[in-house]
Amino acid sequence: EESERKIRALLEHGGDAILLVDDAGVVTFASGACPQILGADAEELIHTSFHELAQTLGVARLSDVIESSRRSPGELLTETMPLGEDDVTIVEVNVCDYSRVETVEATIVNIRDITERLLTQAALEREESFSTDLMEHAPLWIYVSDLELRFLRVNRLFALAMGYKADVMVGSTASELFPAGLADLLETNARRALVDGEVTTEQTFEIGGVQTSMLGTYFVLRDSAGSPYAVAAVAIDMTEVEELRTIERELRAGFTHATDAMVTSYEGRITSWNRSAEEMFGYTSDEILGREIGVLLAPSQRDRVPSFQSALYEGRAVTAERLIGQRRDGSTFVGSLTAVPIVDGSGVVRAVSSVIHDRTAELTLQAQLRTDSLTGLPNREALIEHLQSILNSTGQDNEAPSEMFYLAKMRVDRFDQFLSVFGGSTAEALLRVVTDRLTAFVRRGVFVARSGPRDFAFAFTAESRQDAESFVQEVLSAVTEPTEVENRALNVSMTVGVSPCQSDDVGVIMSRAALLSQRERSVGAEPIAFFDERREFQLVRDVTLIEELRSALADHQLVPYYQPIVDLATNQVVGFEALARWPHEVRGLVTPDRFVGLAEESGLIGELGRQIRFSACHQLVEWQKLSGRSGLEMHLNVSVHELADSDFVTVTARMLERTGVDPRAVVFEITESALANTKETSEKLRDVSALGVRWSIDDFGTGYSSLSYLRVFPLDSLKIDRTFVMDWQSAKGRSMLKSIIDMAGALGLRTISEGIETPDQRDLMVELGADRGQGYFWLRPAPADEAYGFLRAGLERP
Repeated sequence: EESERKIRALLEHGGDAILLVDDAGVVTFASGACPQILGADAEELIHTSFHELAQTLGVARLSDVIESSRRSPGELLTETMPLGEDDVTIVEVNVCDYSRVETVEATIVNIRDITERLLTQAALEREESFSTDLMEHAPLWIYVSDLELRFLRVNRLFALAMGYKADVMVGSTASELFPAGLADLLETNARRALVDGEVTTEQTFEIGGVQTSMLGTYFVLRDSAGSPYAVAAVAIDMTEVEELRTIERELRAGFTHATDAMVTSYEGRITSWNRSAEEMFGYTSDEILGREIGVLLAPSQRDRVPSFQSALYEGRAVTAERLIGQRRDGSTFVGSLTAVPIVDGSGVVRAVSSVIHDRTAELTLQAQLRTDSLTGLPNREALIEHLQSILNSTGQDNEAPSEMFYLAKMRVDRFDQFLSVFGGSTAEALLRVVTDRLTAFVRRGVFVARSGPRDFAFAFTAESRQDAESFVQEVLSAVTEPTEVENRALNVSMTVGVSPCQSDDVGVIMSRAALLSQRERSVGAEPIAFFDERREFQLVRDVTLIEELRSALADHQLVPYYQPIVDLATNQVVGFEALARWPHEVRGLVTPDRFVGLAEESGLIGELGRQIRFSACHQLVEWQKLSGRSGLEMHLNVSVHELADSDFVTVTARMLERTGVDPRAVVFEITESALANTKETSEKLRDVSALGVRWSIDDFGTGYSSLSYLRVFPLDSLKIDRTFVMDWQSAKGRSMLKSIIDMAGALGLRTISEGIETPDQRDLMVELGADRGQGYFWLRPAPADEAYGFLRAGLERP
């Protein structure tokens, strides 16, 4: 009885639902847990058919389990099944038939709710799977060590970096696997974590000969009681991060200190900009960030923003060579824009980076260099560009033009004598009068330019030769009207040459007009001449002169004359320029303006240049020995036609070798027009520079208008054209000179001022900071003995 009482107490208070079922299938006993598991009180279950109970519970298999157990008396059968129609509750059913045991005489059914256990197990399995996946696929080094610092678990990336398989590492310590330095580093950090609970450190060490920077965190794993049982480590390779940090620092430095404005925007609104942008536009960062990008443009330019944005967000770069920017105070400037999209790894545009360059100074200087400083008219280079544009436009039109283009060149007669008698001030005033009278025709569509010291040119259209003659006569009459200059009544006399623009070569057109304007005109002769077949005689004369020049070169009759180049600071001769002269037995001493152009046209310029340069280099070596001045320089002119010769570099190298001259003492001078073909010319100049020869720009400001060549080509110095020095007395002229000198200084180029004829001009160039000077003030081009005498006098001067 006592045992039965205790057993009943256990059954009543146990957590499982326990039923006894007799041979008839009727429940004879139900434990106290039945209501919680089966949803029915024990008293309701007693005397209930077990088969009916199974149907009520929605578990028909319960009846099958009973039947199976009765076929195997004494054998425990266990099955897991859902309880109820919703399948939410899972139970474990244990059945054993004791109906043949006298003390029991029933089948015992034990039903246990294992729903919570299964959920917990599933959660643990998911957590374990998640932990494993995270550990294996995270781009991190992850490992766990026991308290003796033996690896318990190692992820694939860490094992790969260490050069082992993960299962090989488990059970070993770092000291047993790795070099001493690396092992000590890892174990020291783990021990610190055991003391402090957690340690984060960034350290650099060597793995396989490669320096690796890692950021690692070591932390203690504790059980439910708070006792430590392991140390875990998570680390990330910071090598690429450090590289990116370095790149970022460099980019930020470039962004911050760039001389151009750099602006970053997103969806048309400014997100950042640099110091130069702040200075360029006048806004502080607080005032501009978040505003629309269009605020940086003049109102007339803002309609260009949508097309820019459309292209950029399609992934295309945008450039604009000429853009009008607007500052905070409303003032405007001319700039250029380069904008590129900033794209992420998936190709999505995340921002736009824009670089804005203020072109005001550049365009102003270019305009100045294409403008005659004395008269304000376009200069010769601008005239060439205008004529070229005319030829290009007429060449594209297939229809016969209704009007003919003409170029007229006008030369002031006896200008040199006028200059000698009345002086430079009066001569300049006269040129300004001519300019004003010519400018009056601009409104009639005439292009007017100053093409030389005493030359003007104008391009116009006429329907017939007769109309052209009438118009030129009208212009000439207006220009030569008597005038009063500085209280002097003067009559201006001009000689005019007119060439139809029928050639496709601007040079031919200008040469024809110049030929006629520069002709010797007797008193009373017609001042206007049109180029036509009658002018062929002049060409015949040129051909004759070319043949004479060919013979003279064959006999080595041409000689160099020398003009000194002087250091303005010390007044010491630092070199000479060699200038070709032709002692002609009939014509006398022929100057280069008479034969250099013909030599270029006839292909003789190469031989002419070689002879003059060879003689001049021989002379330089002799002068250096005689004077003891090893640093004395020789400046030698090189024609654009010579530069185009494929053998030019080879010929130059041969000249240096045969004359024994120090290449560093040789300076080749080329005109700006020679630099038009940037790629080929740049290669040729660099090849010659490799020999040690230096390069200088001659007649700077009268030729090629783009300034880009000053940084593209390997230049040492530039010669300021004498026309700029002639205009030294005007504020505009001095401003031009100062601009050229300052620009050259900023580019690391020496300046040589040509055409210095007076002490005042020399003093001005010293004041403006020019480095060297050349001109009649010191010596006209002279034969070798006279030039060396000038050098000796300077050496002997106390």
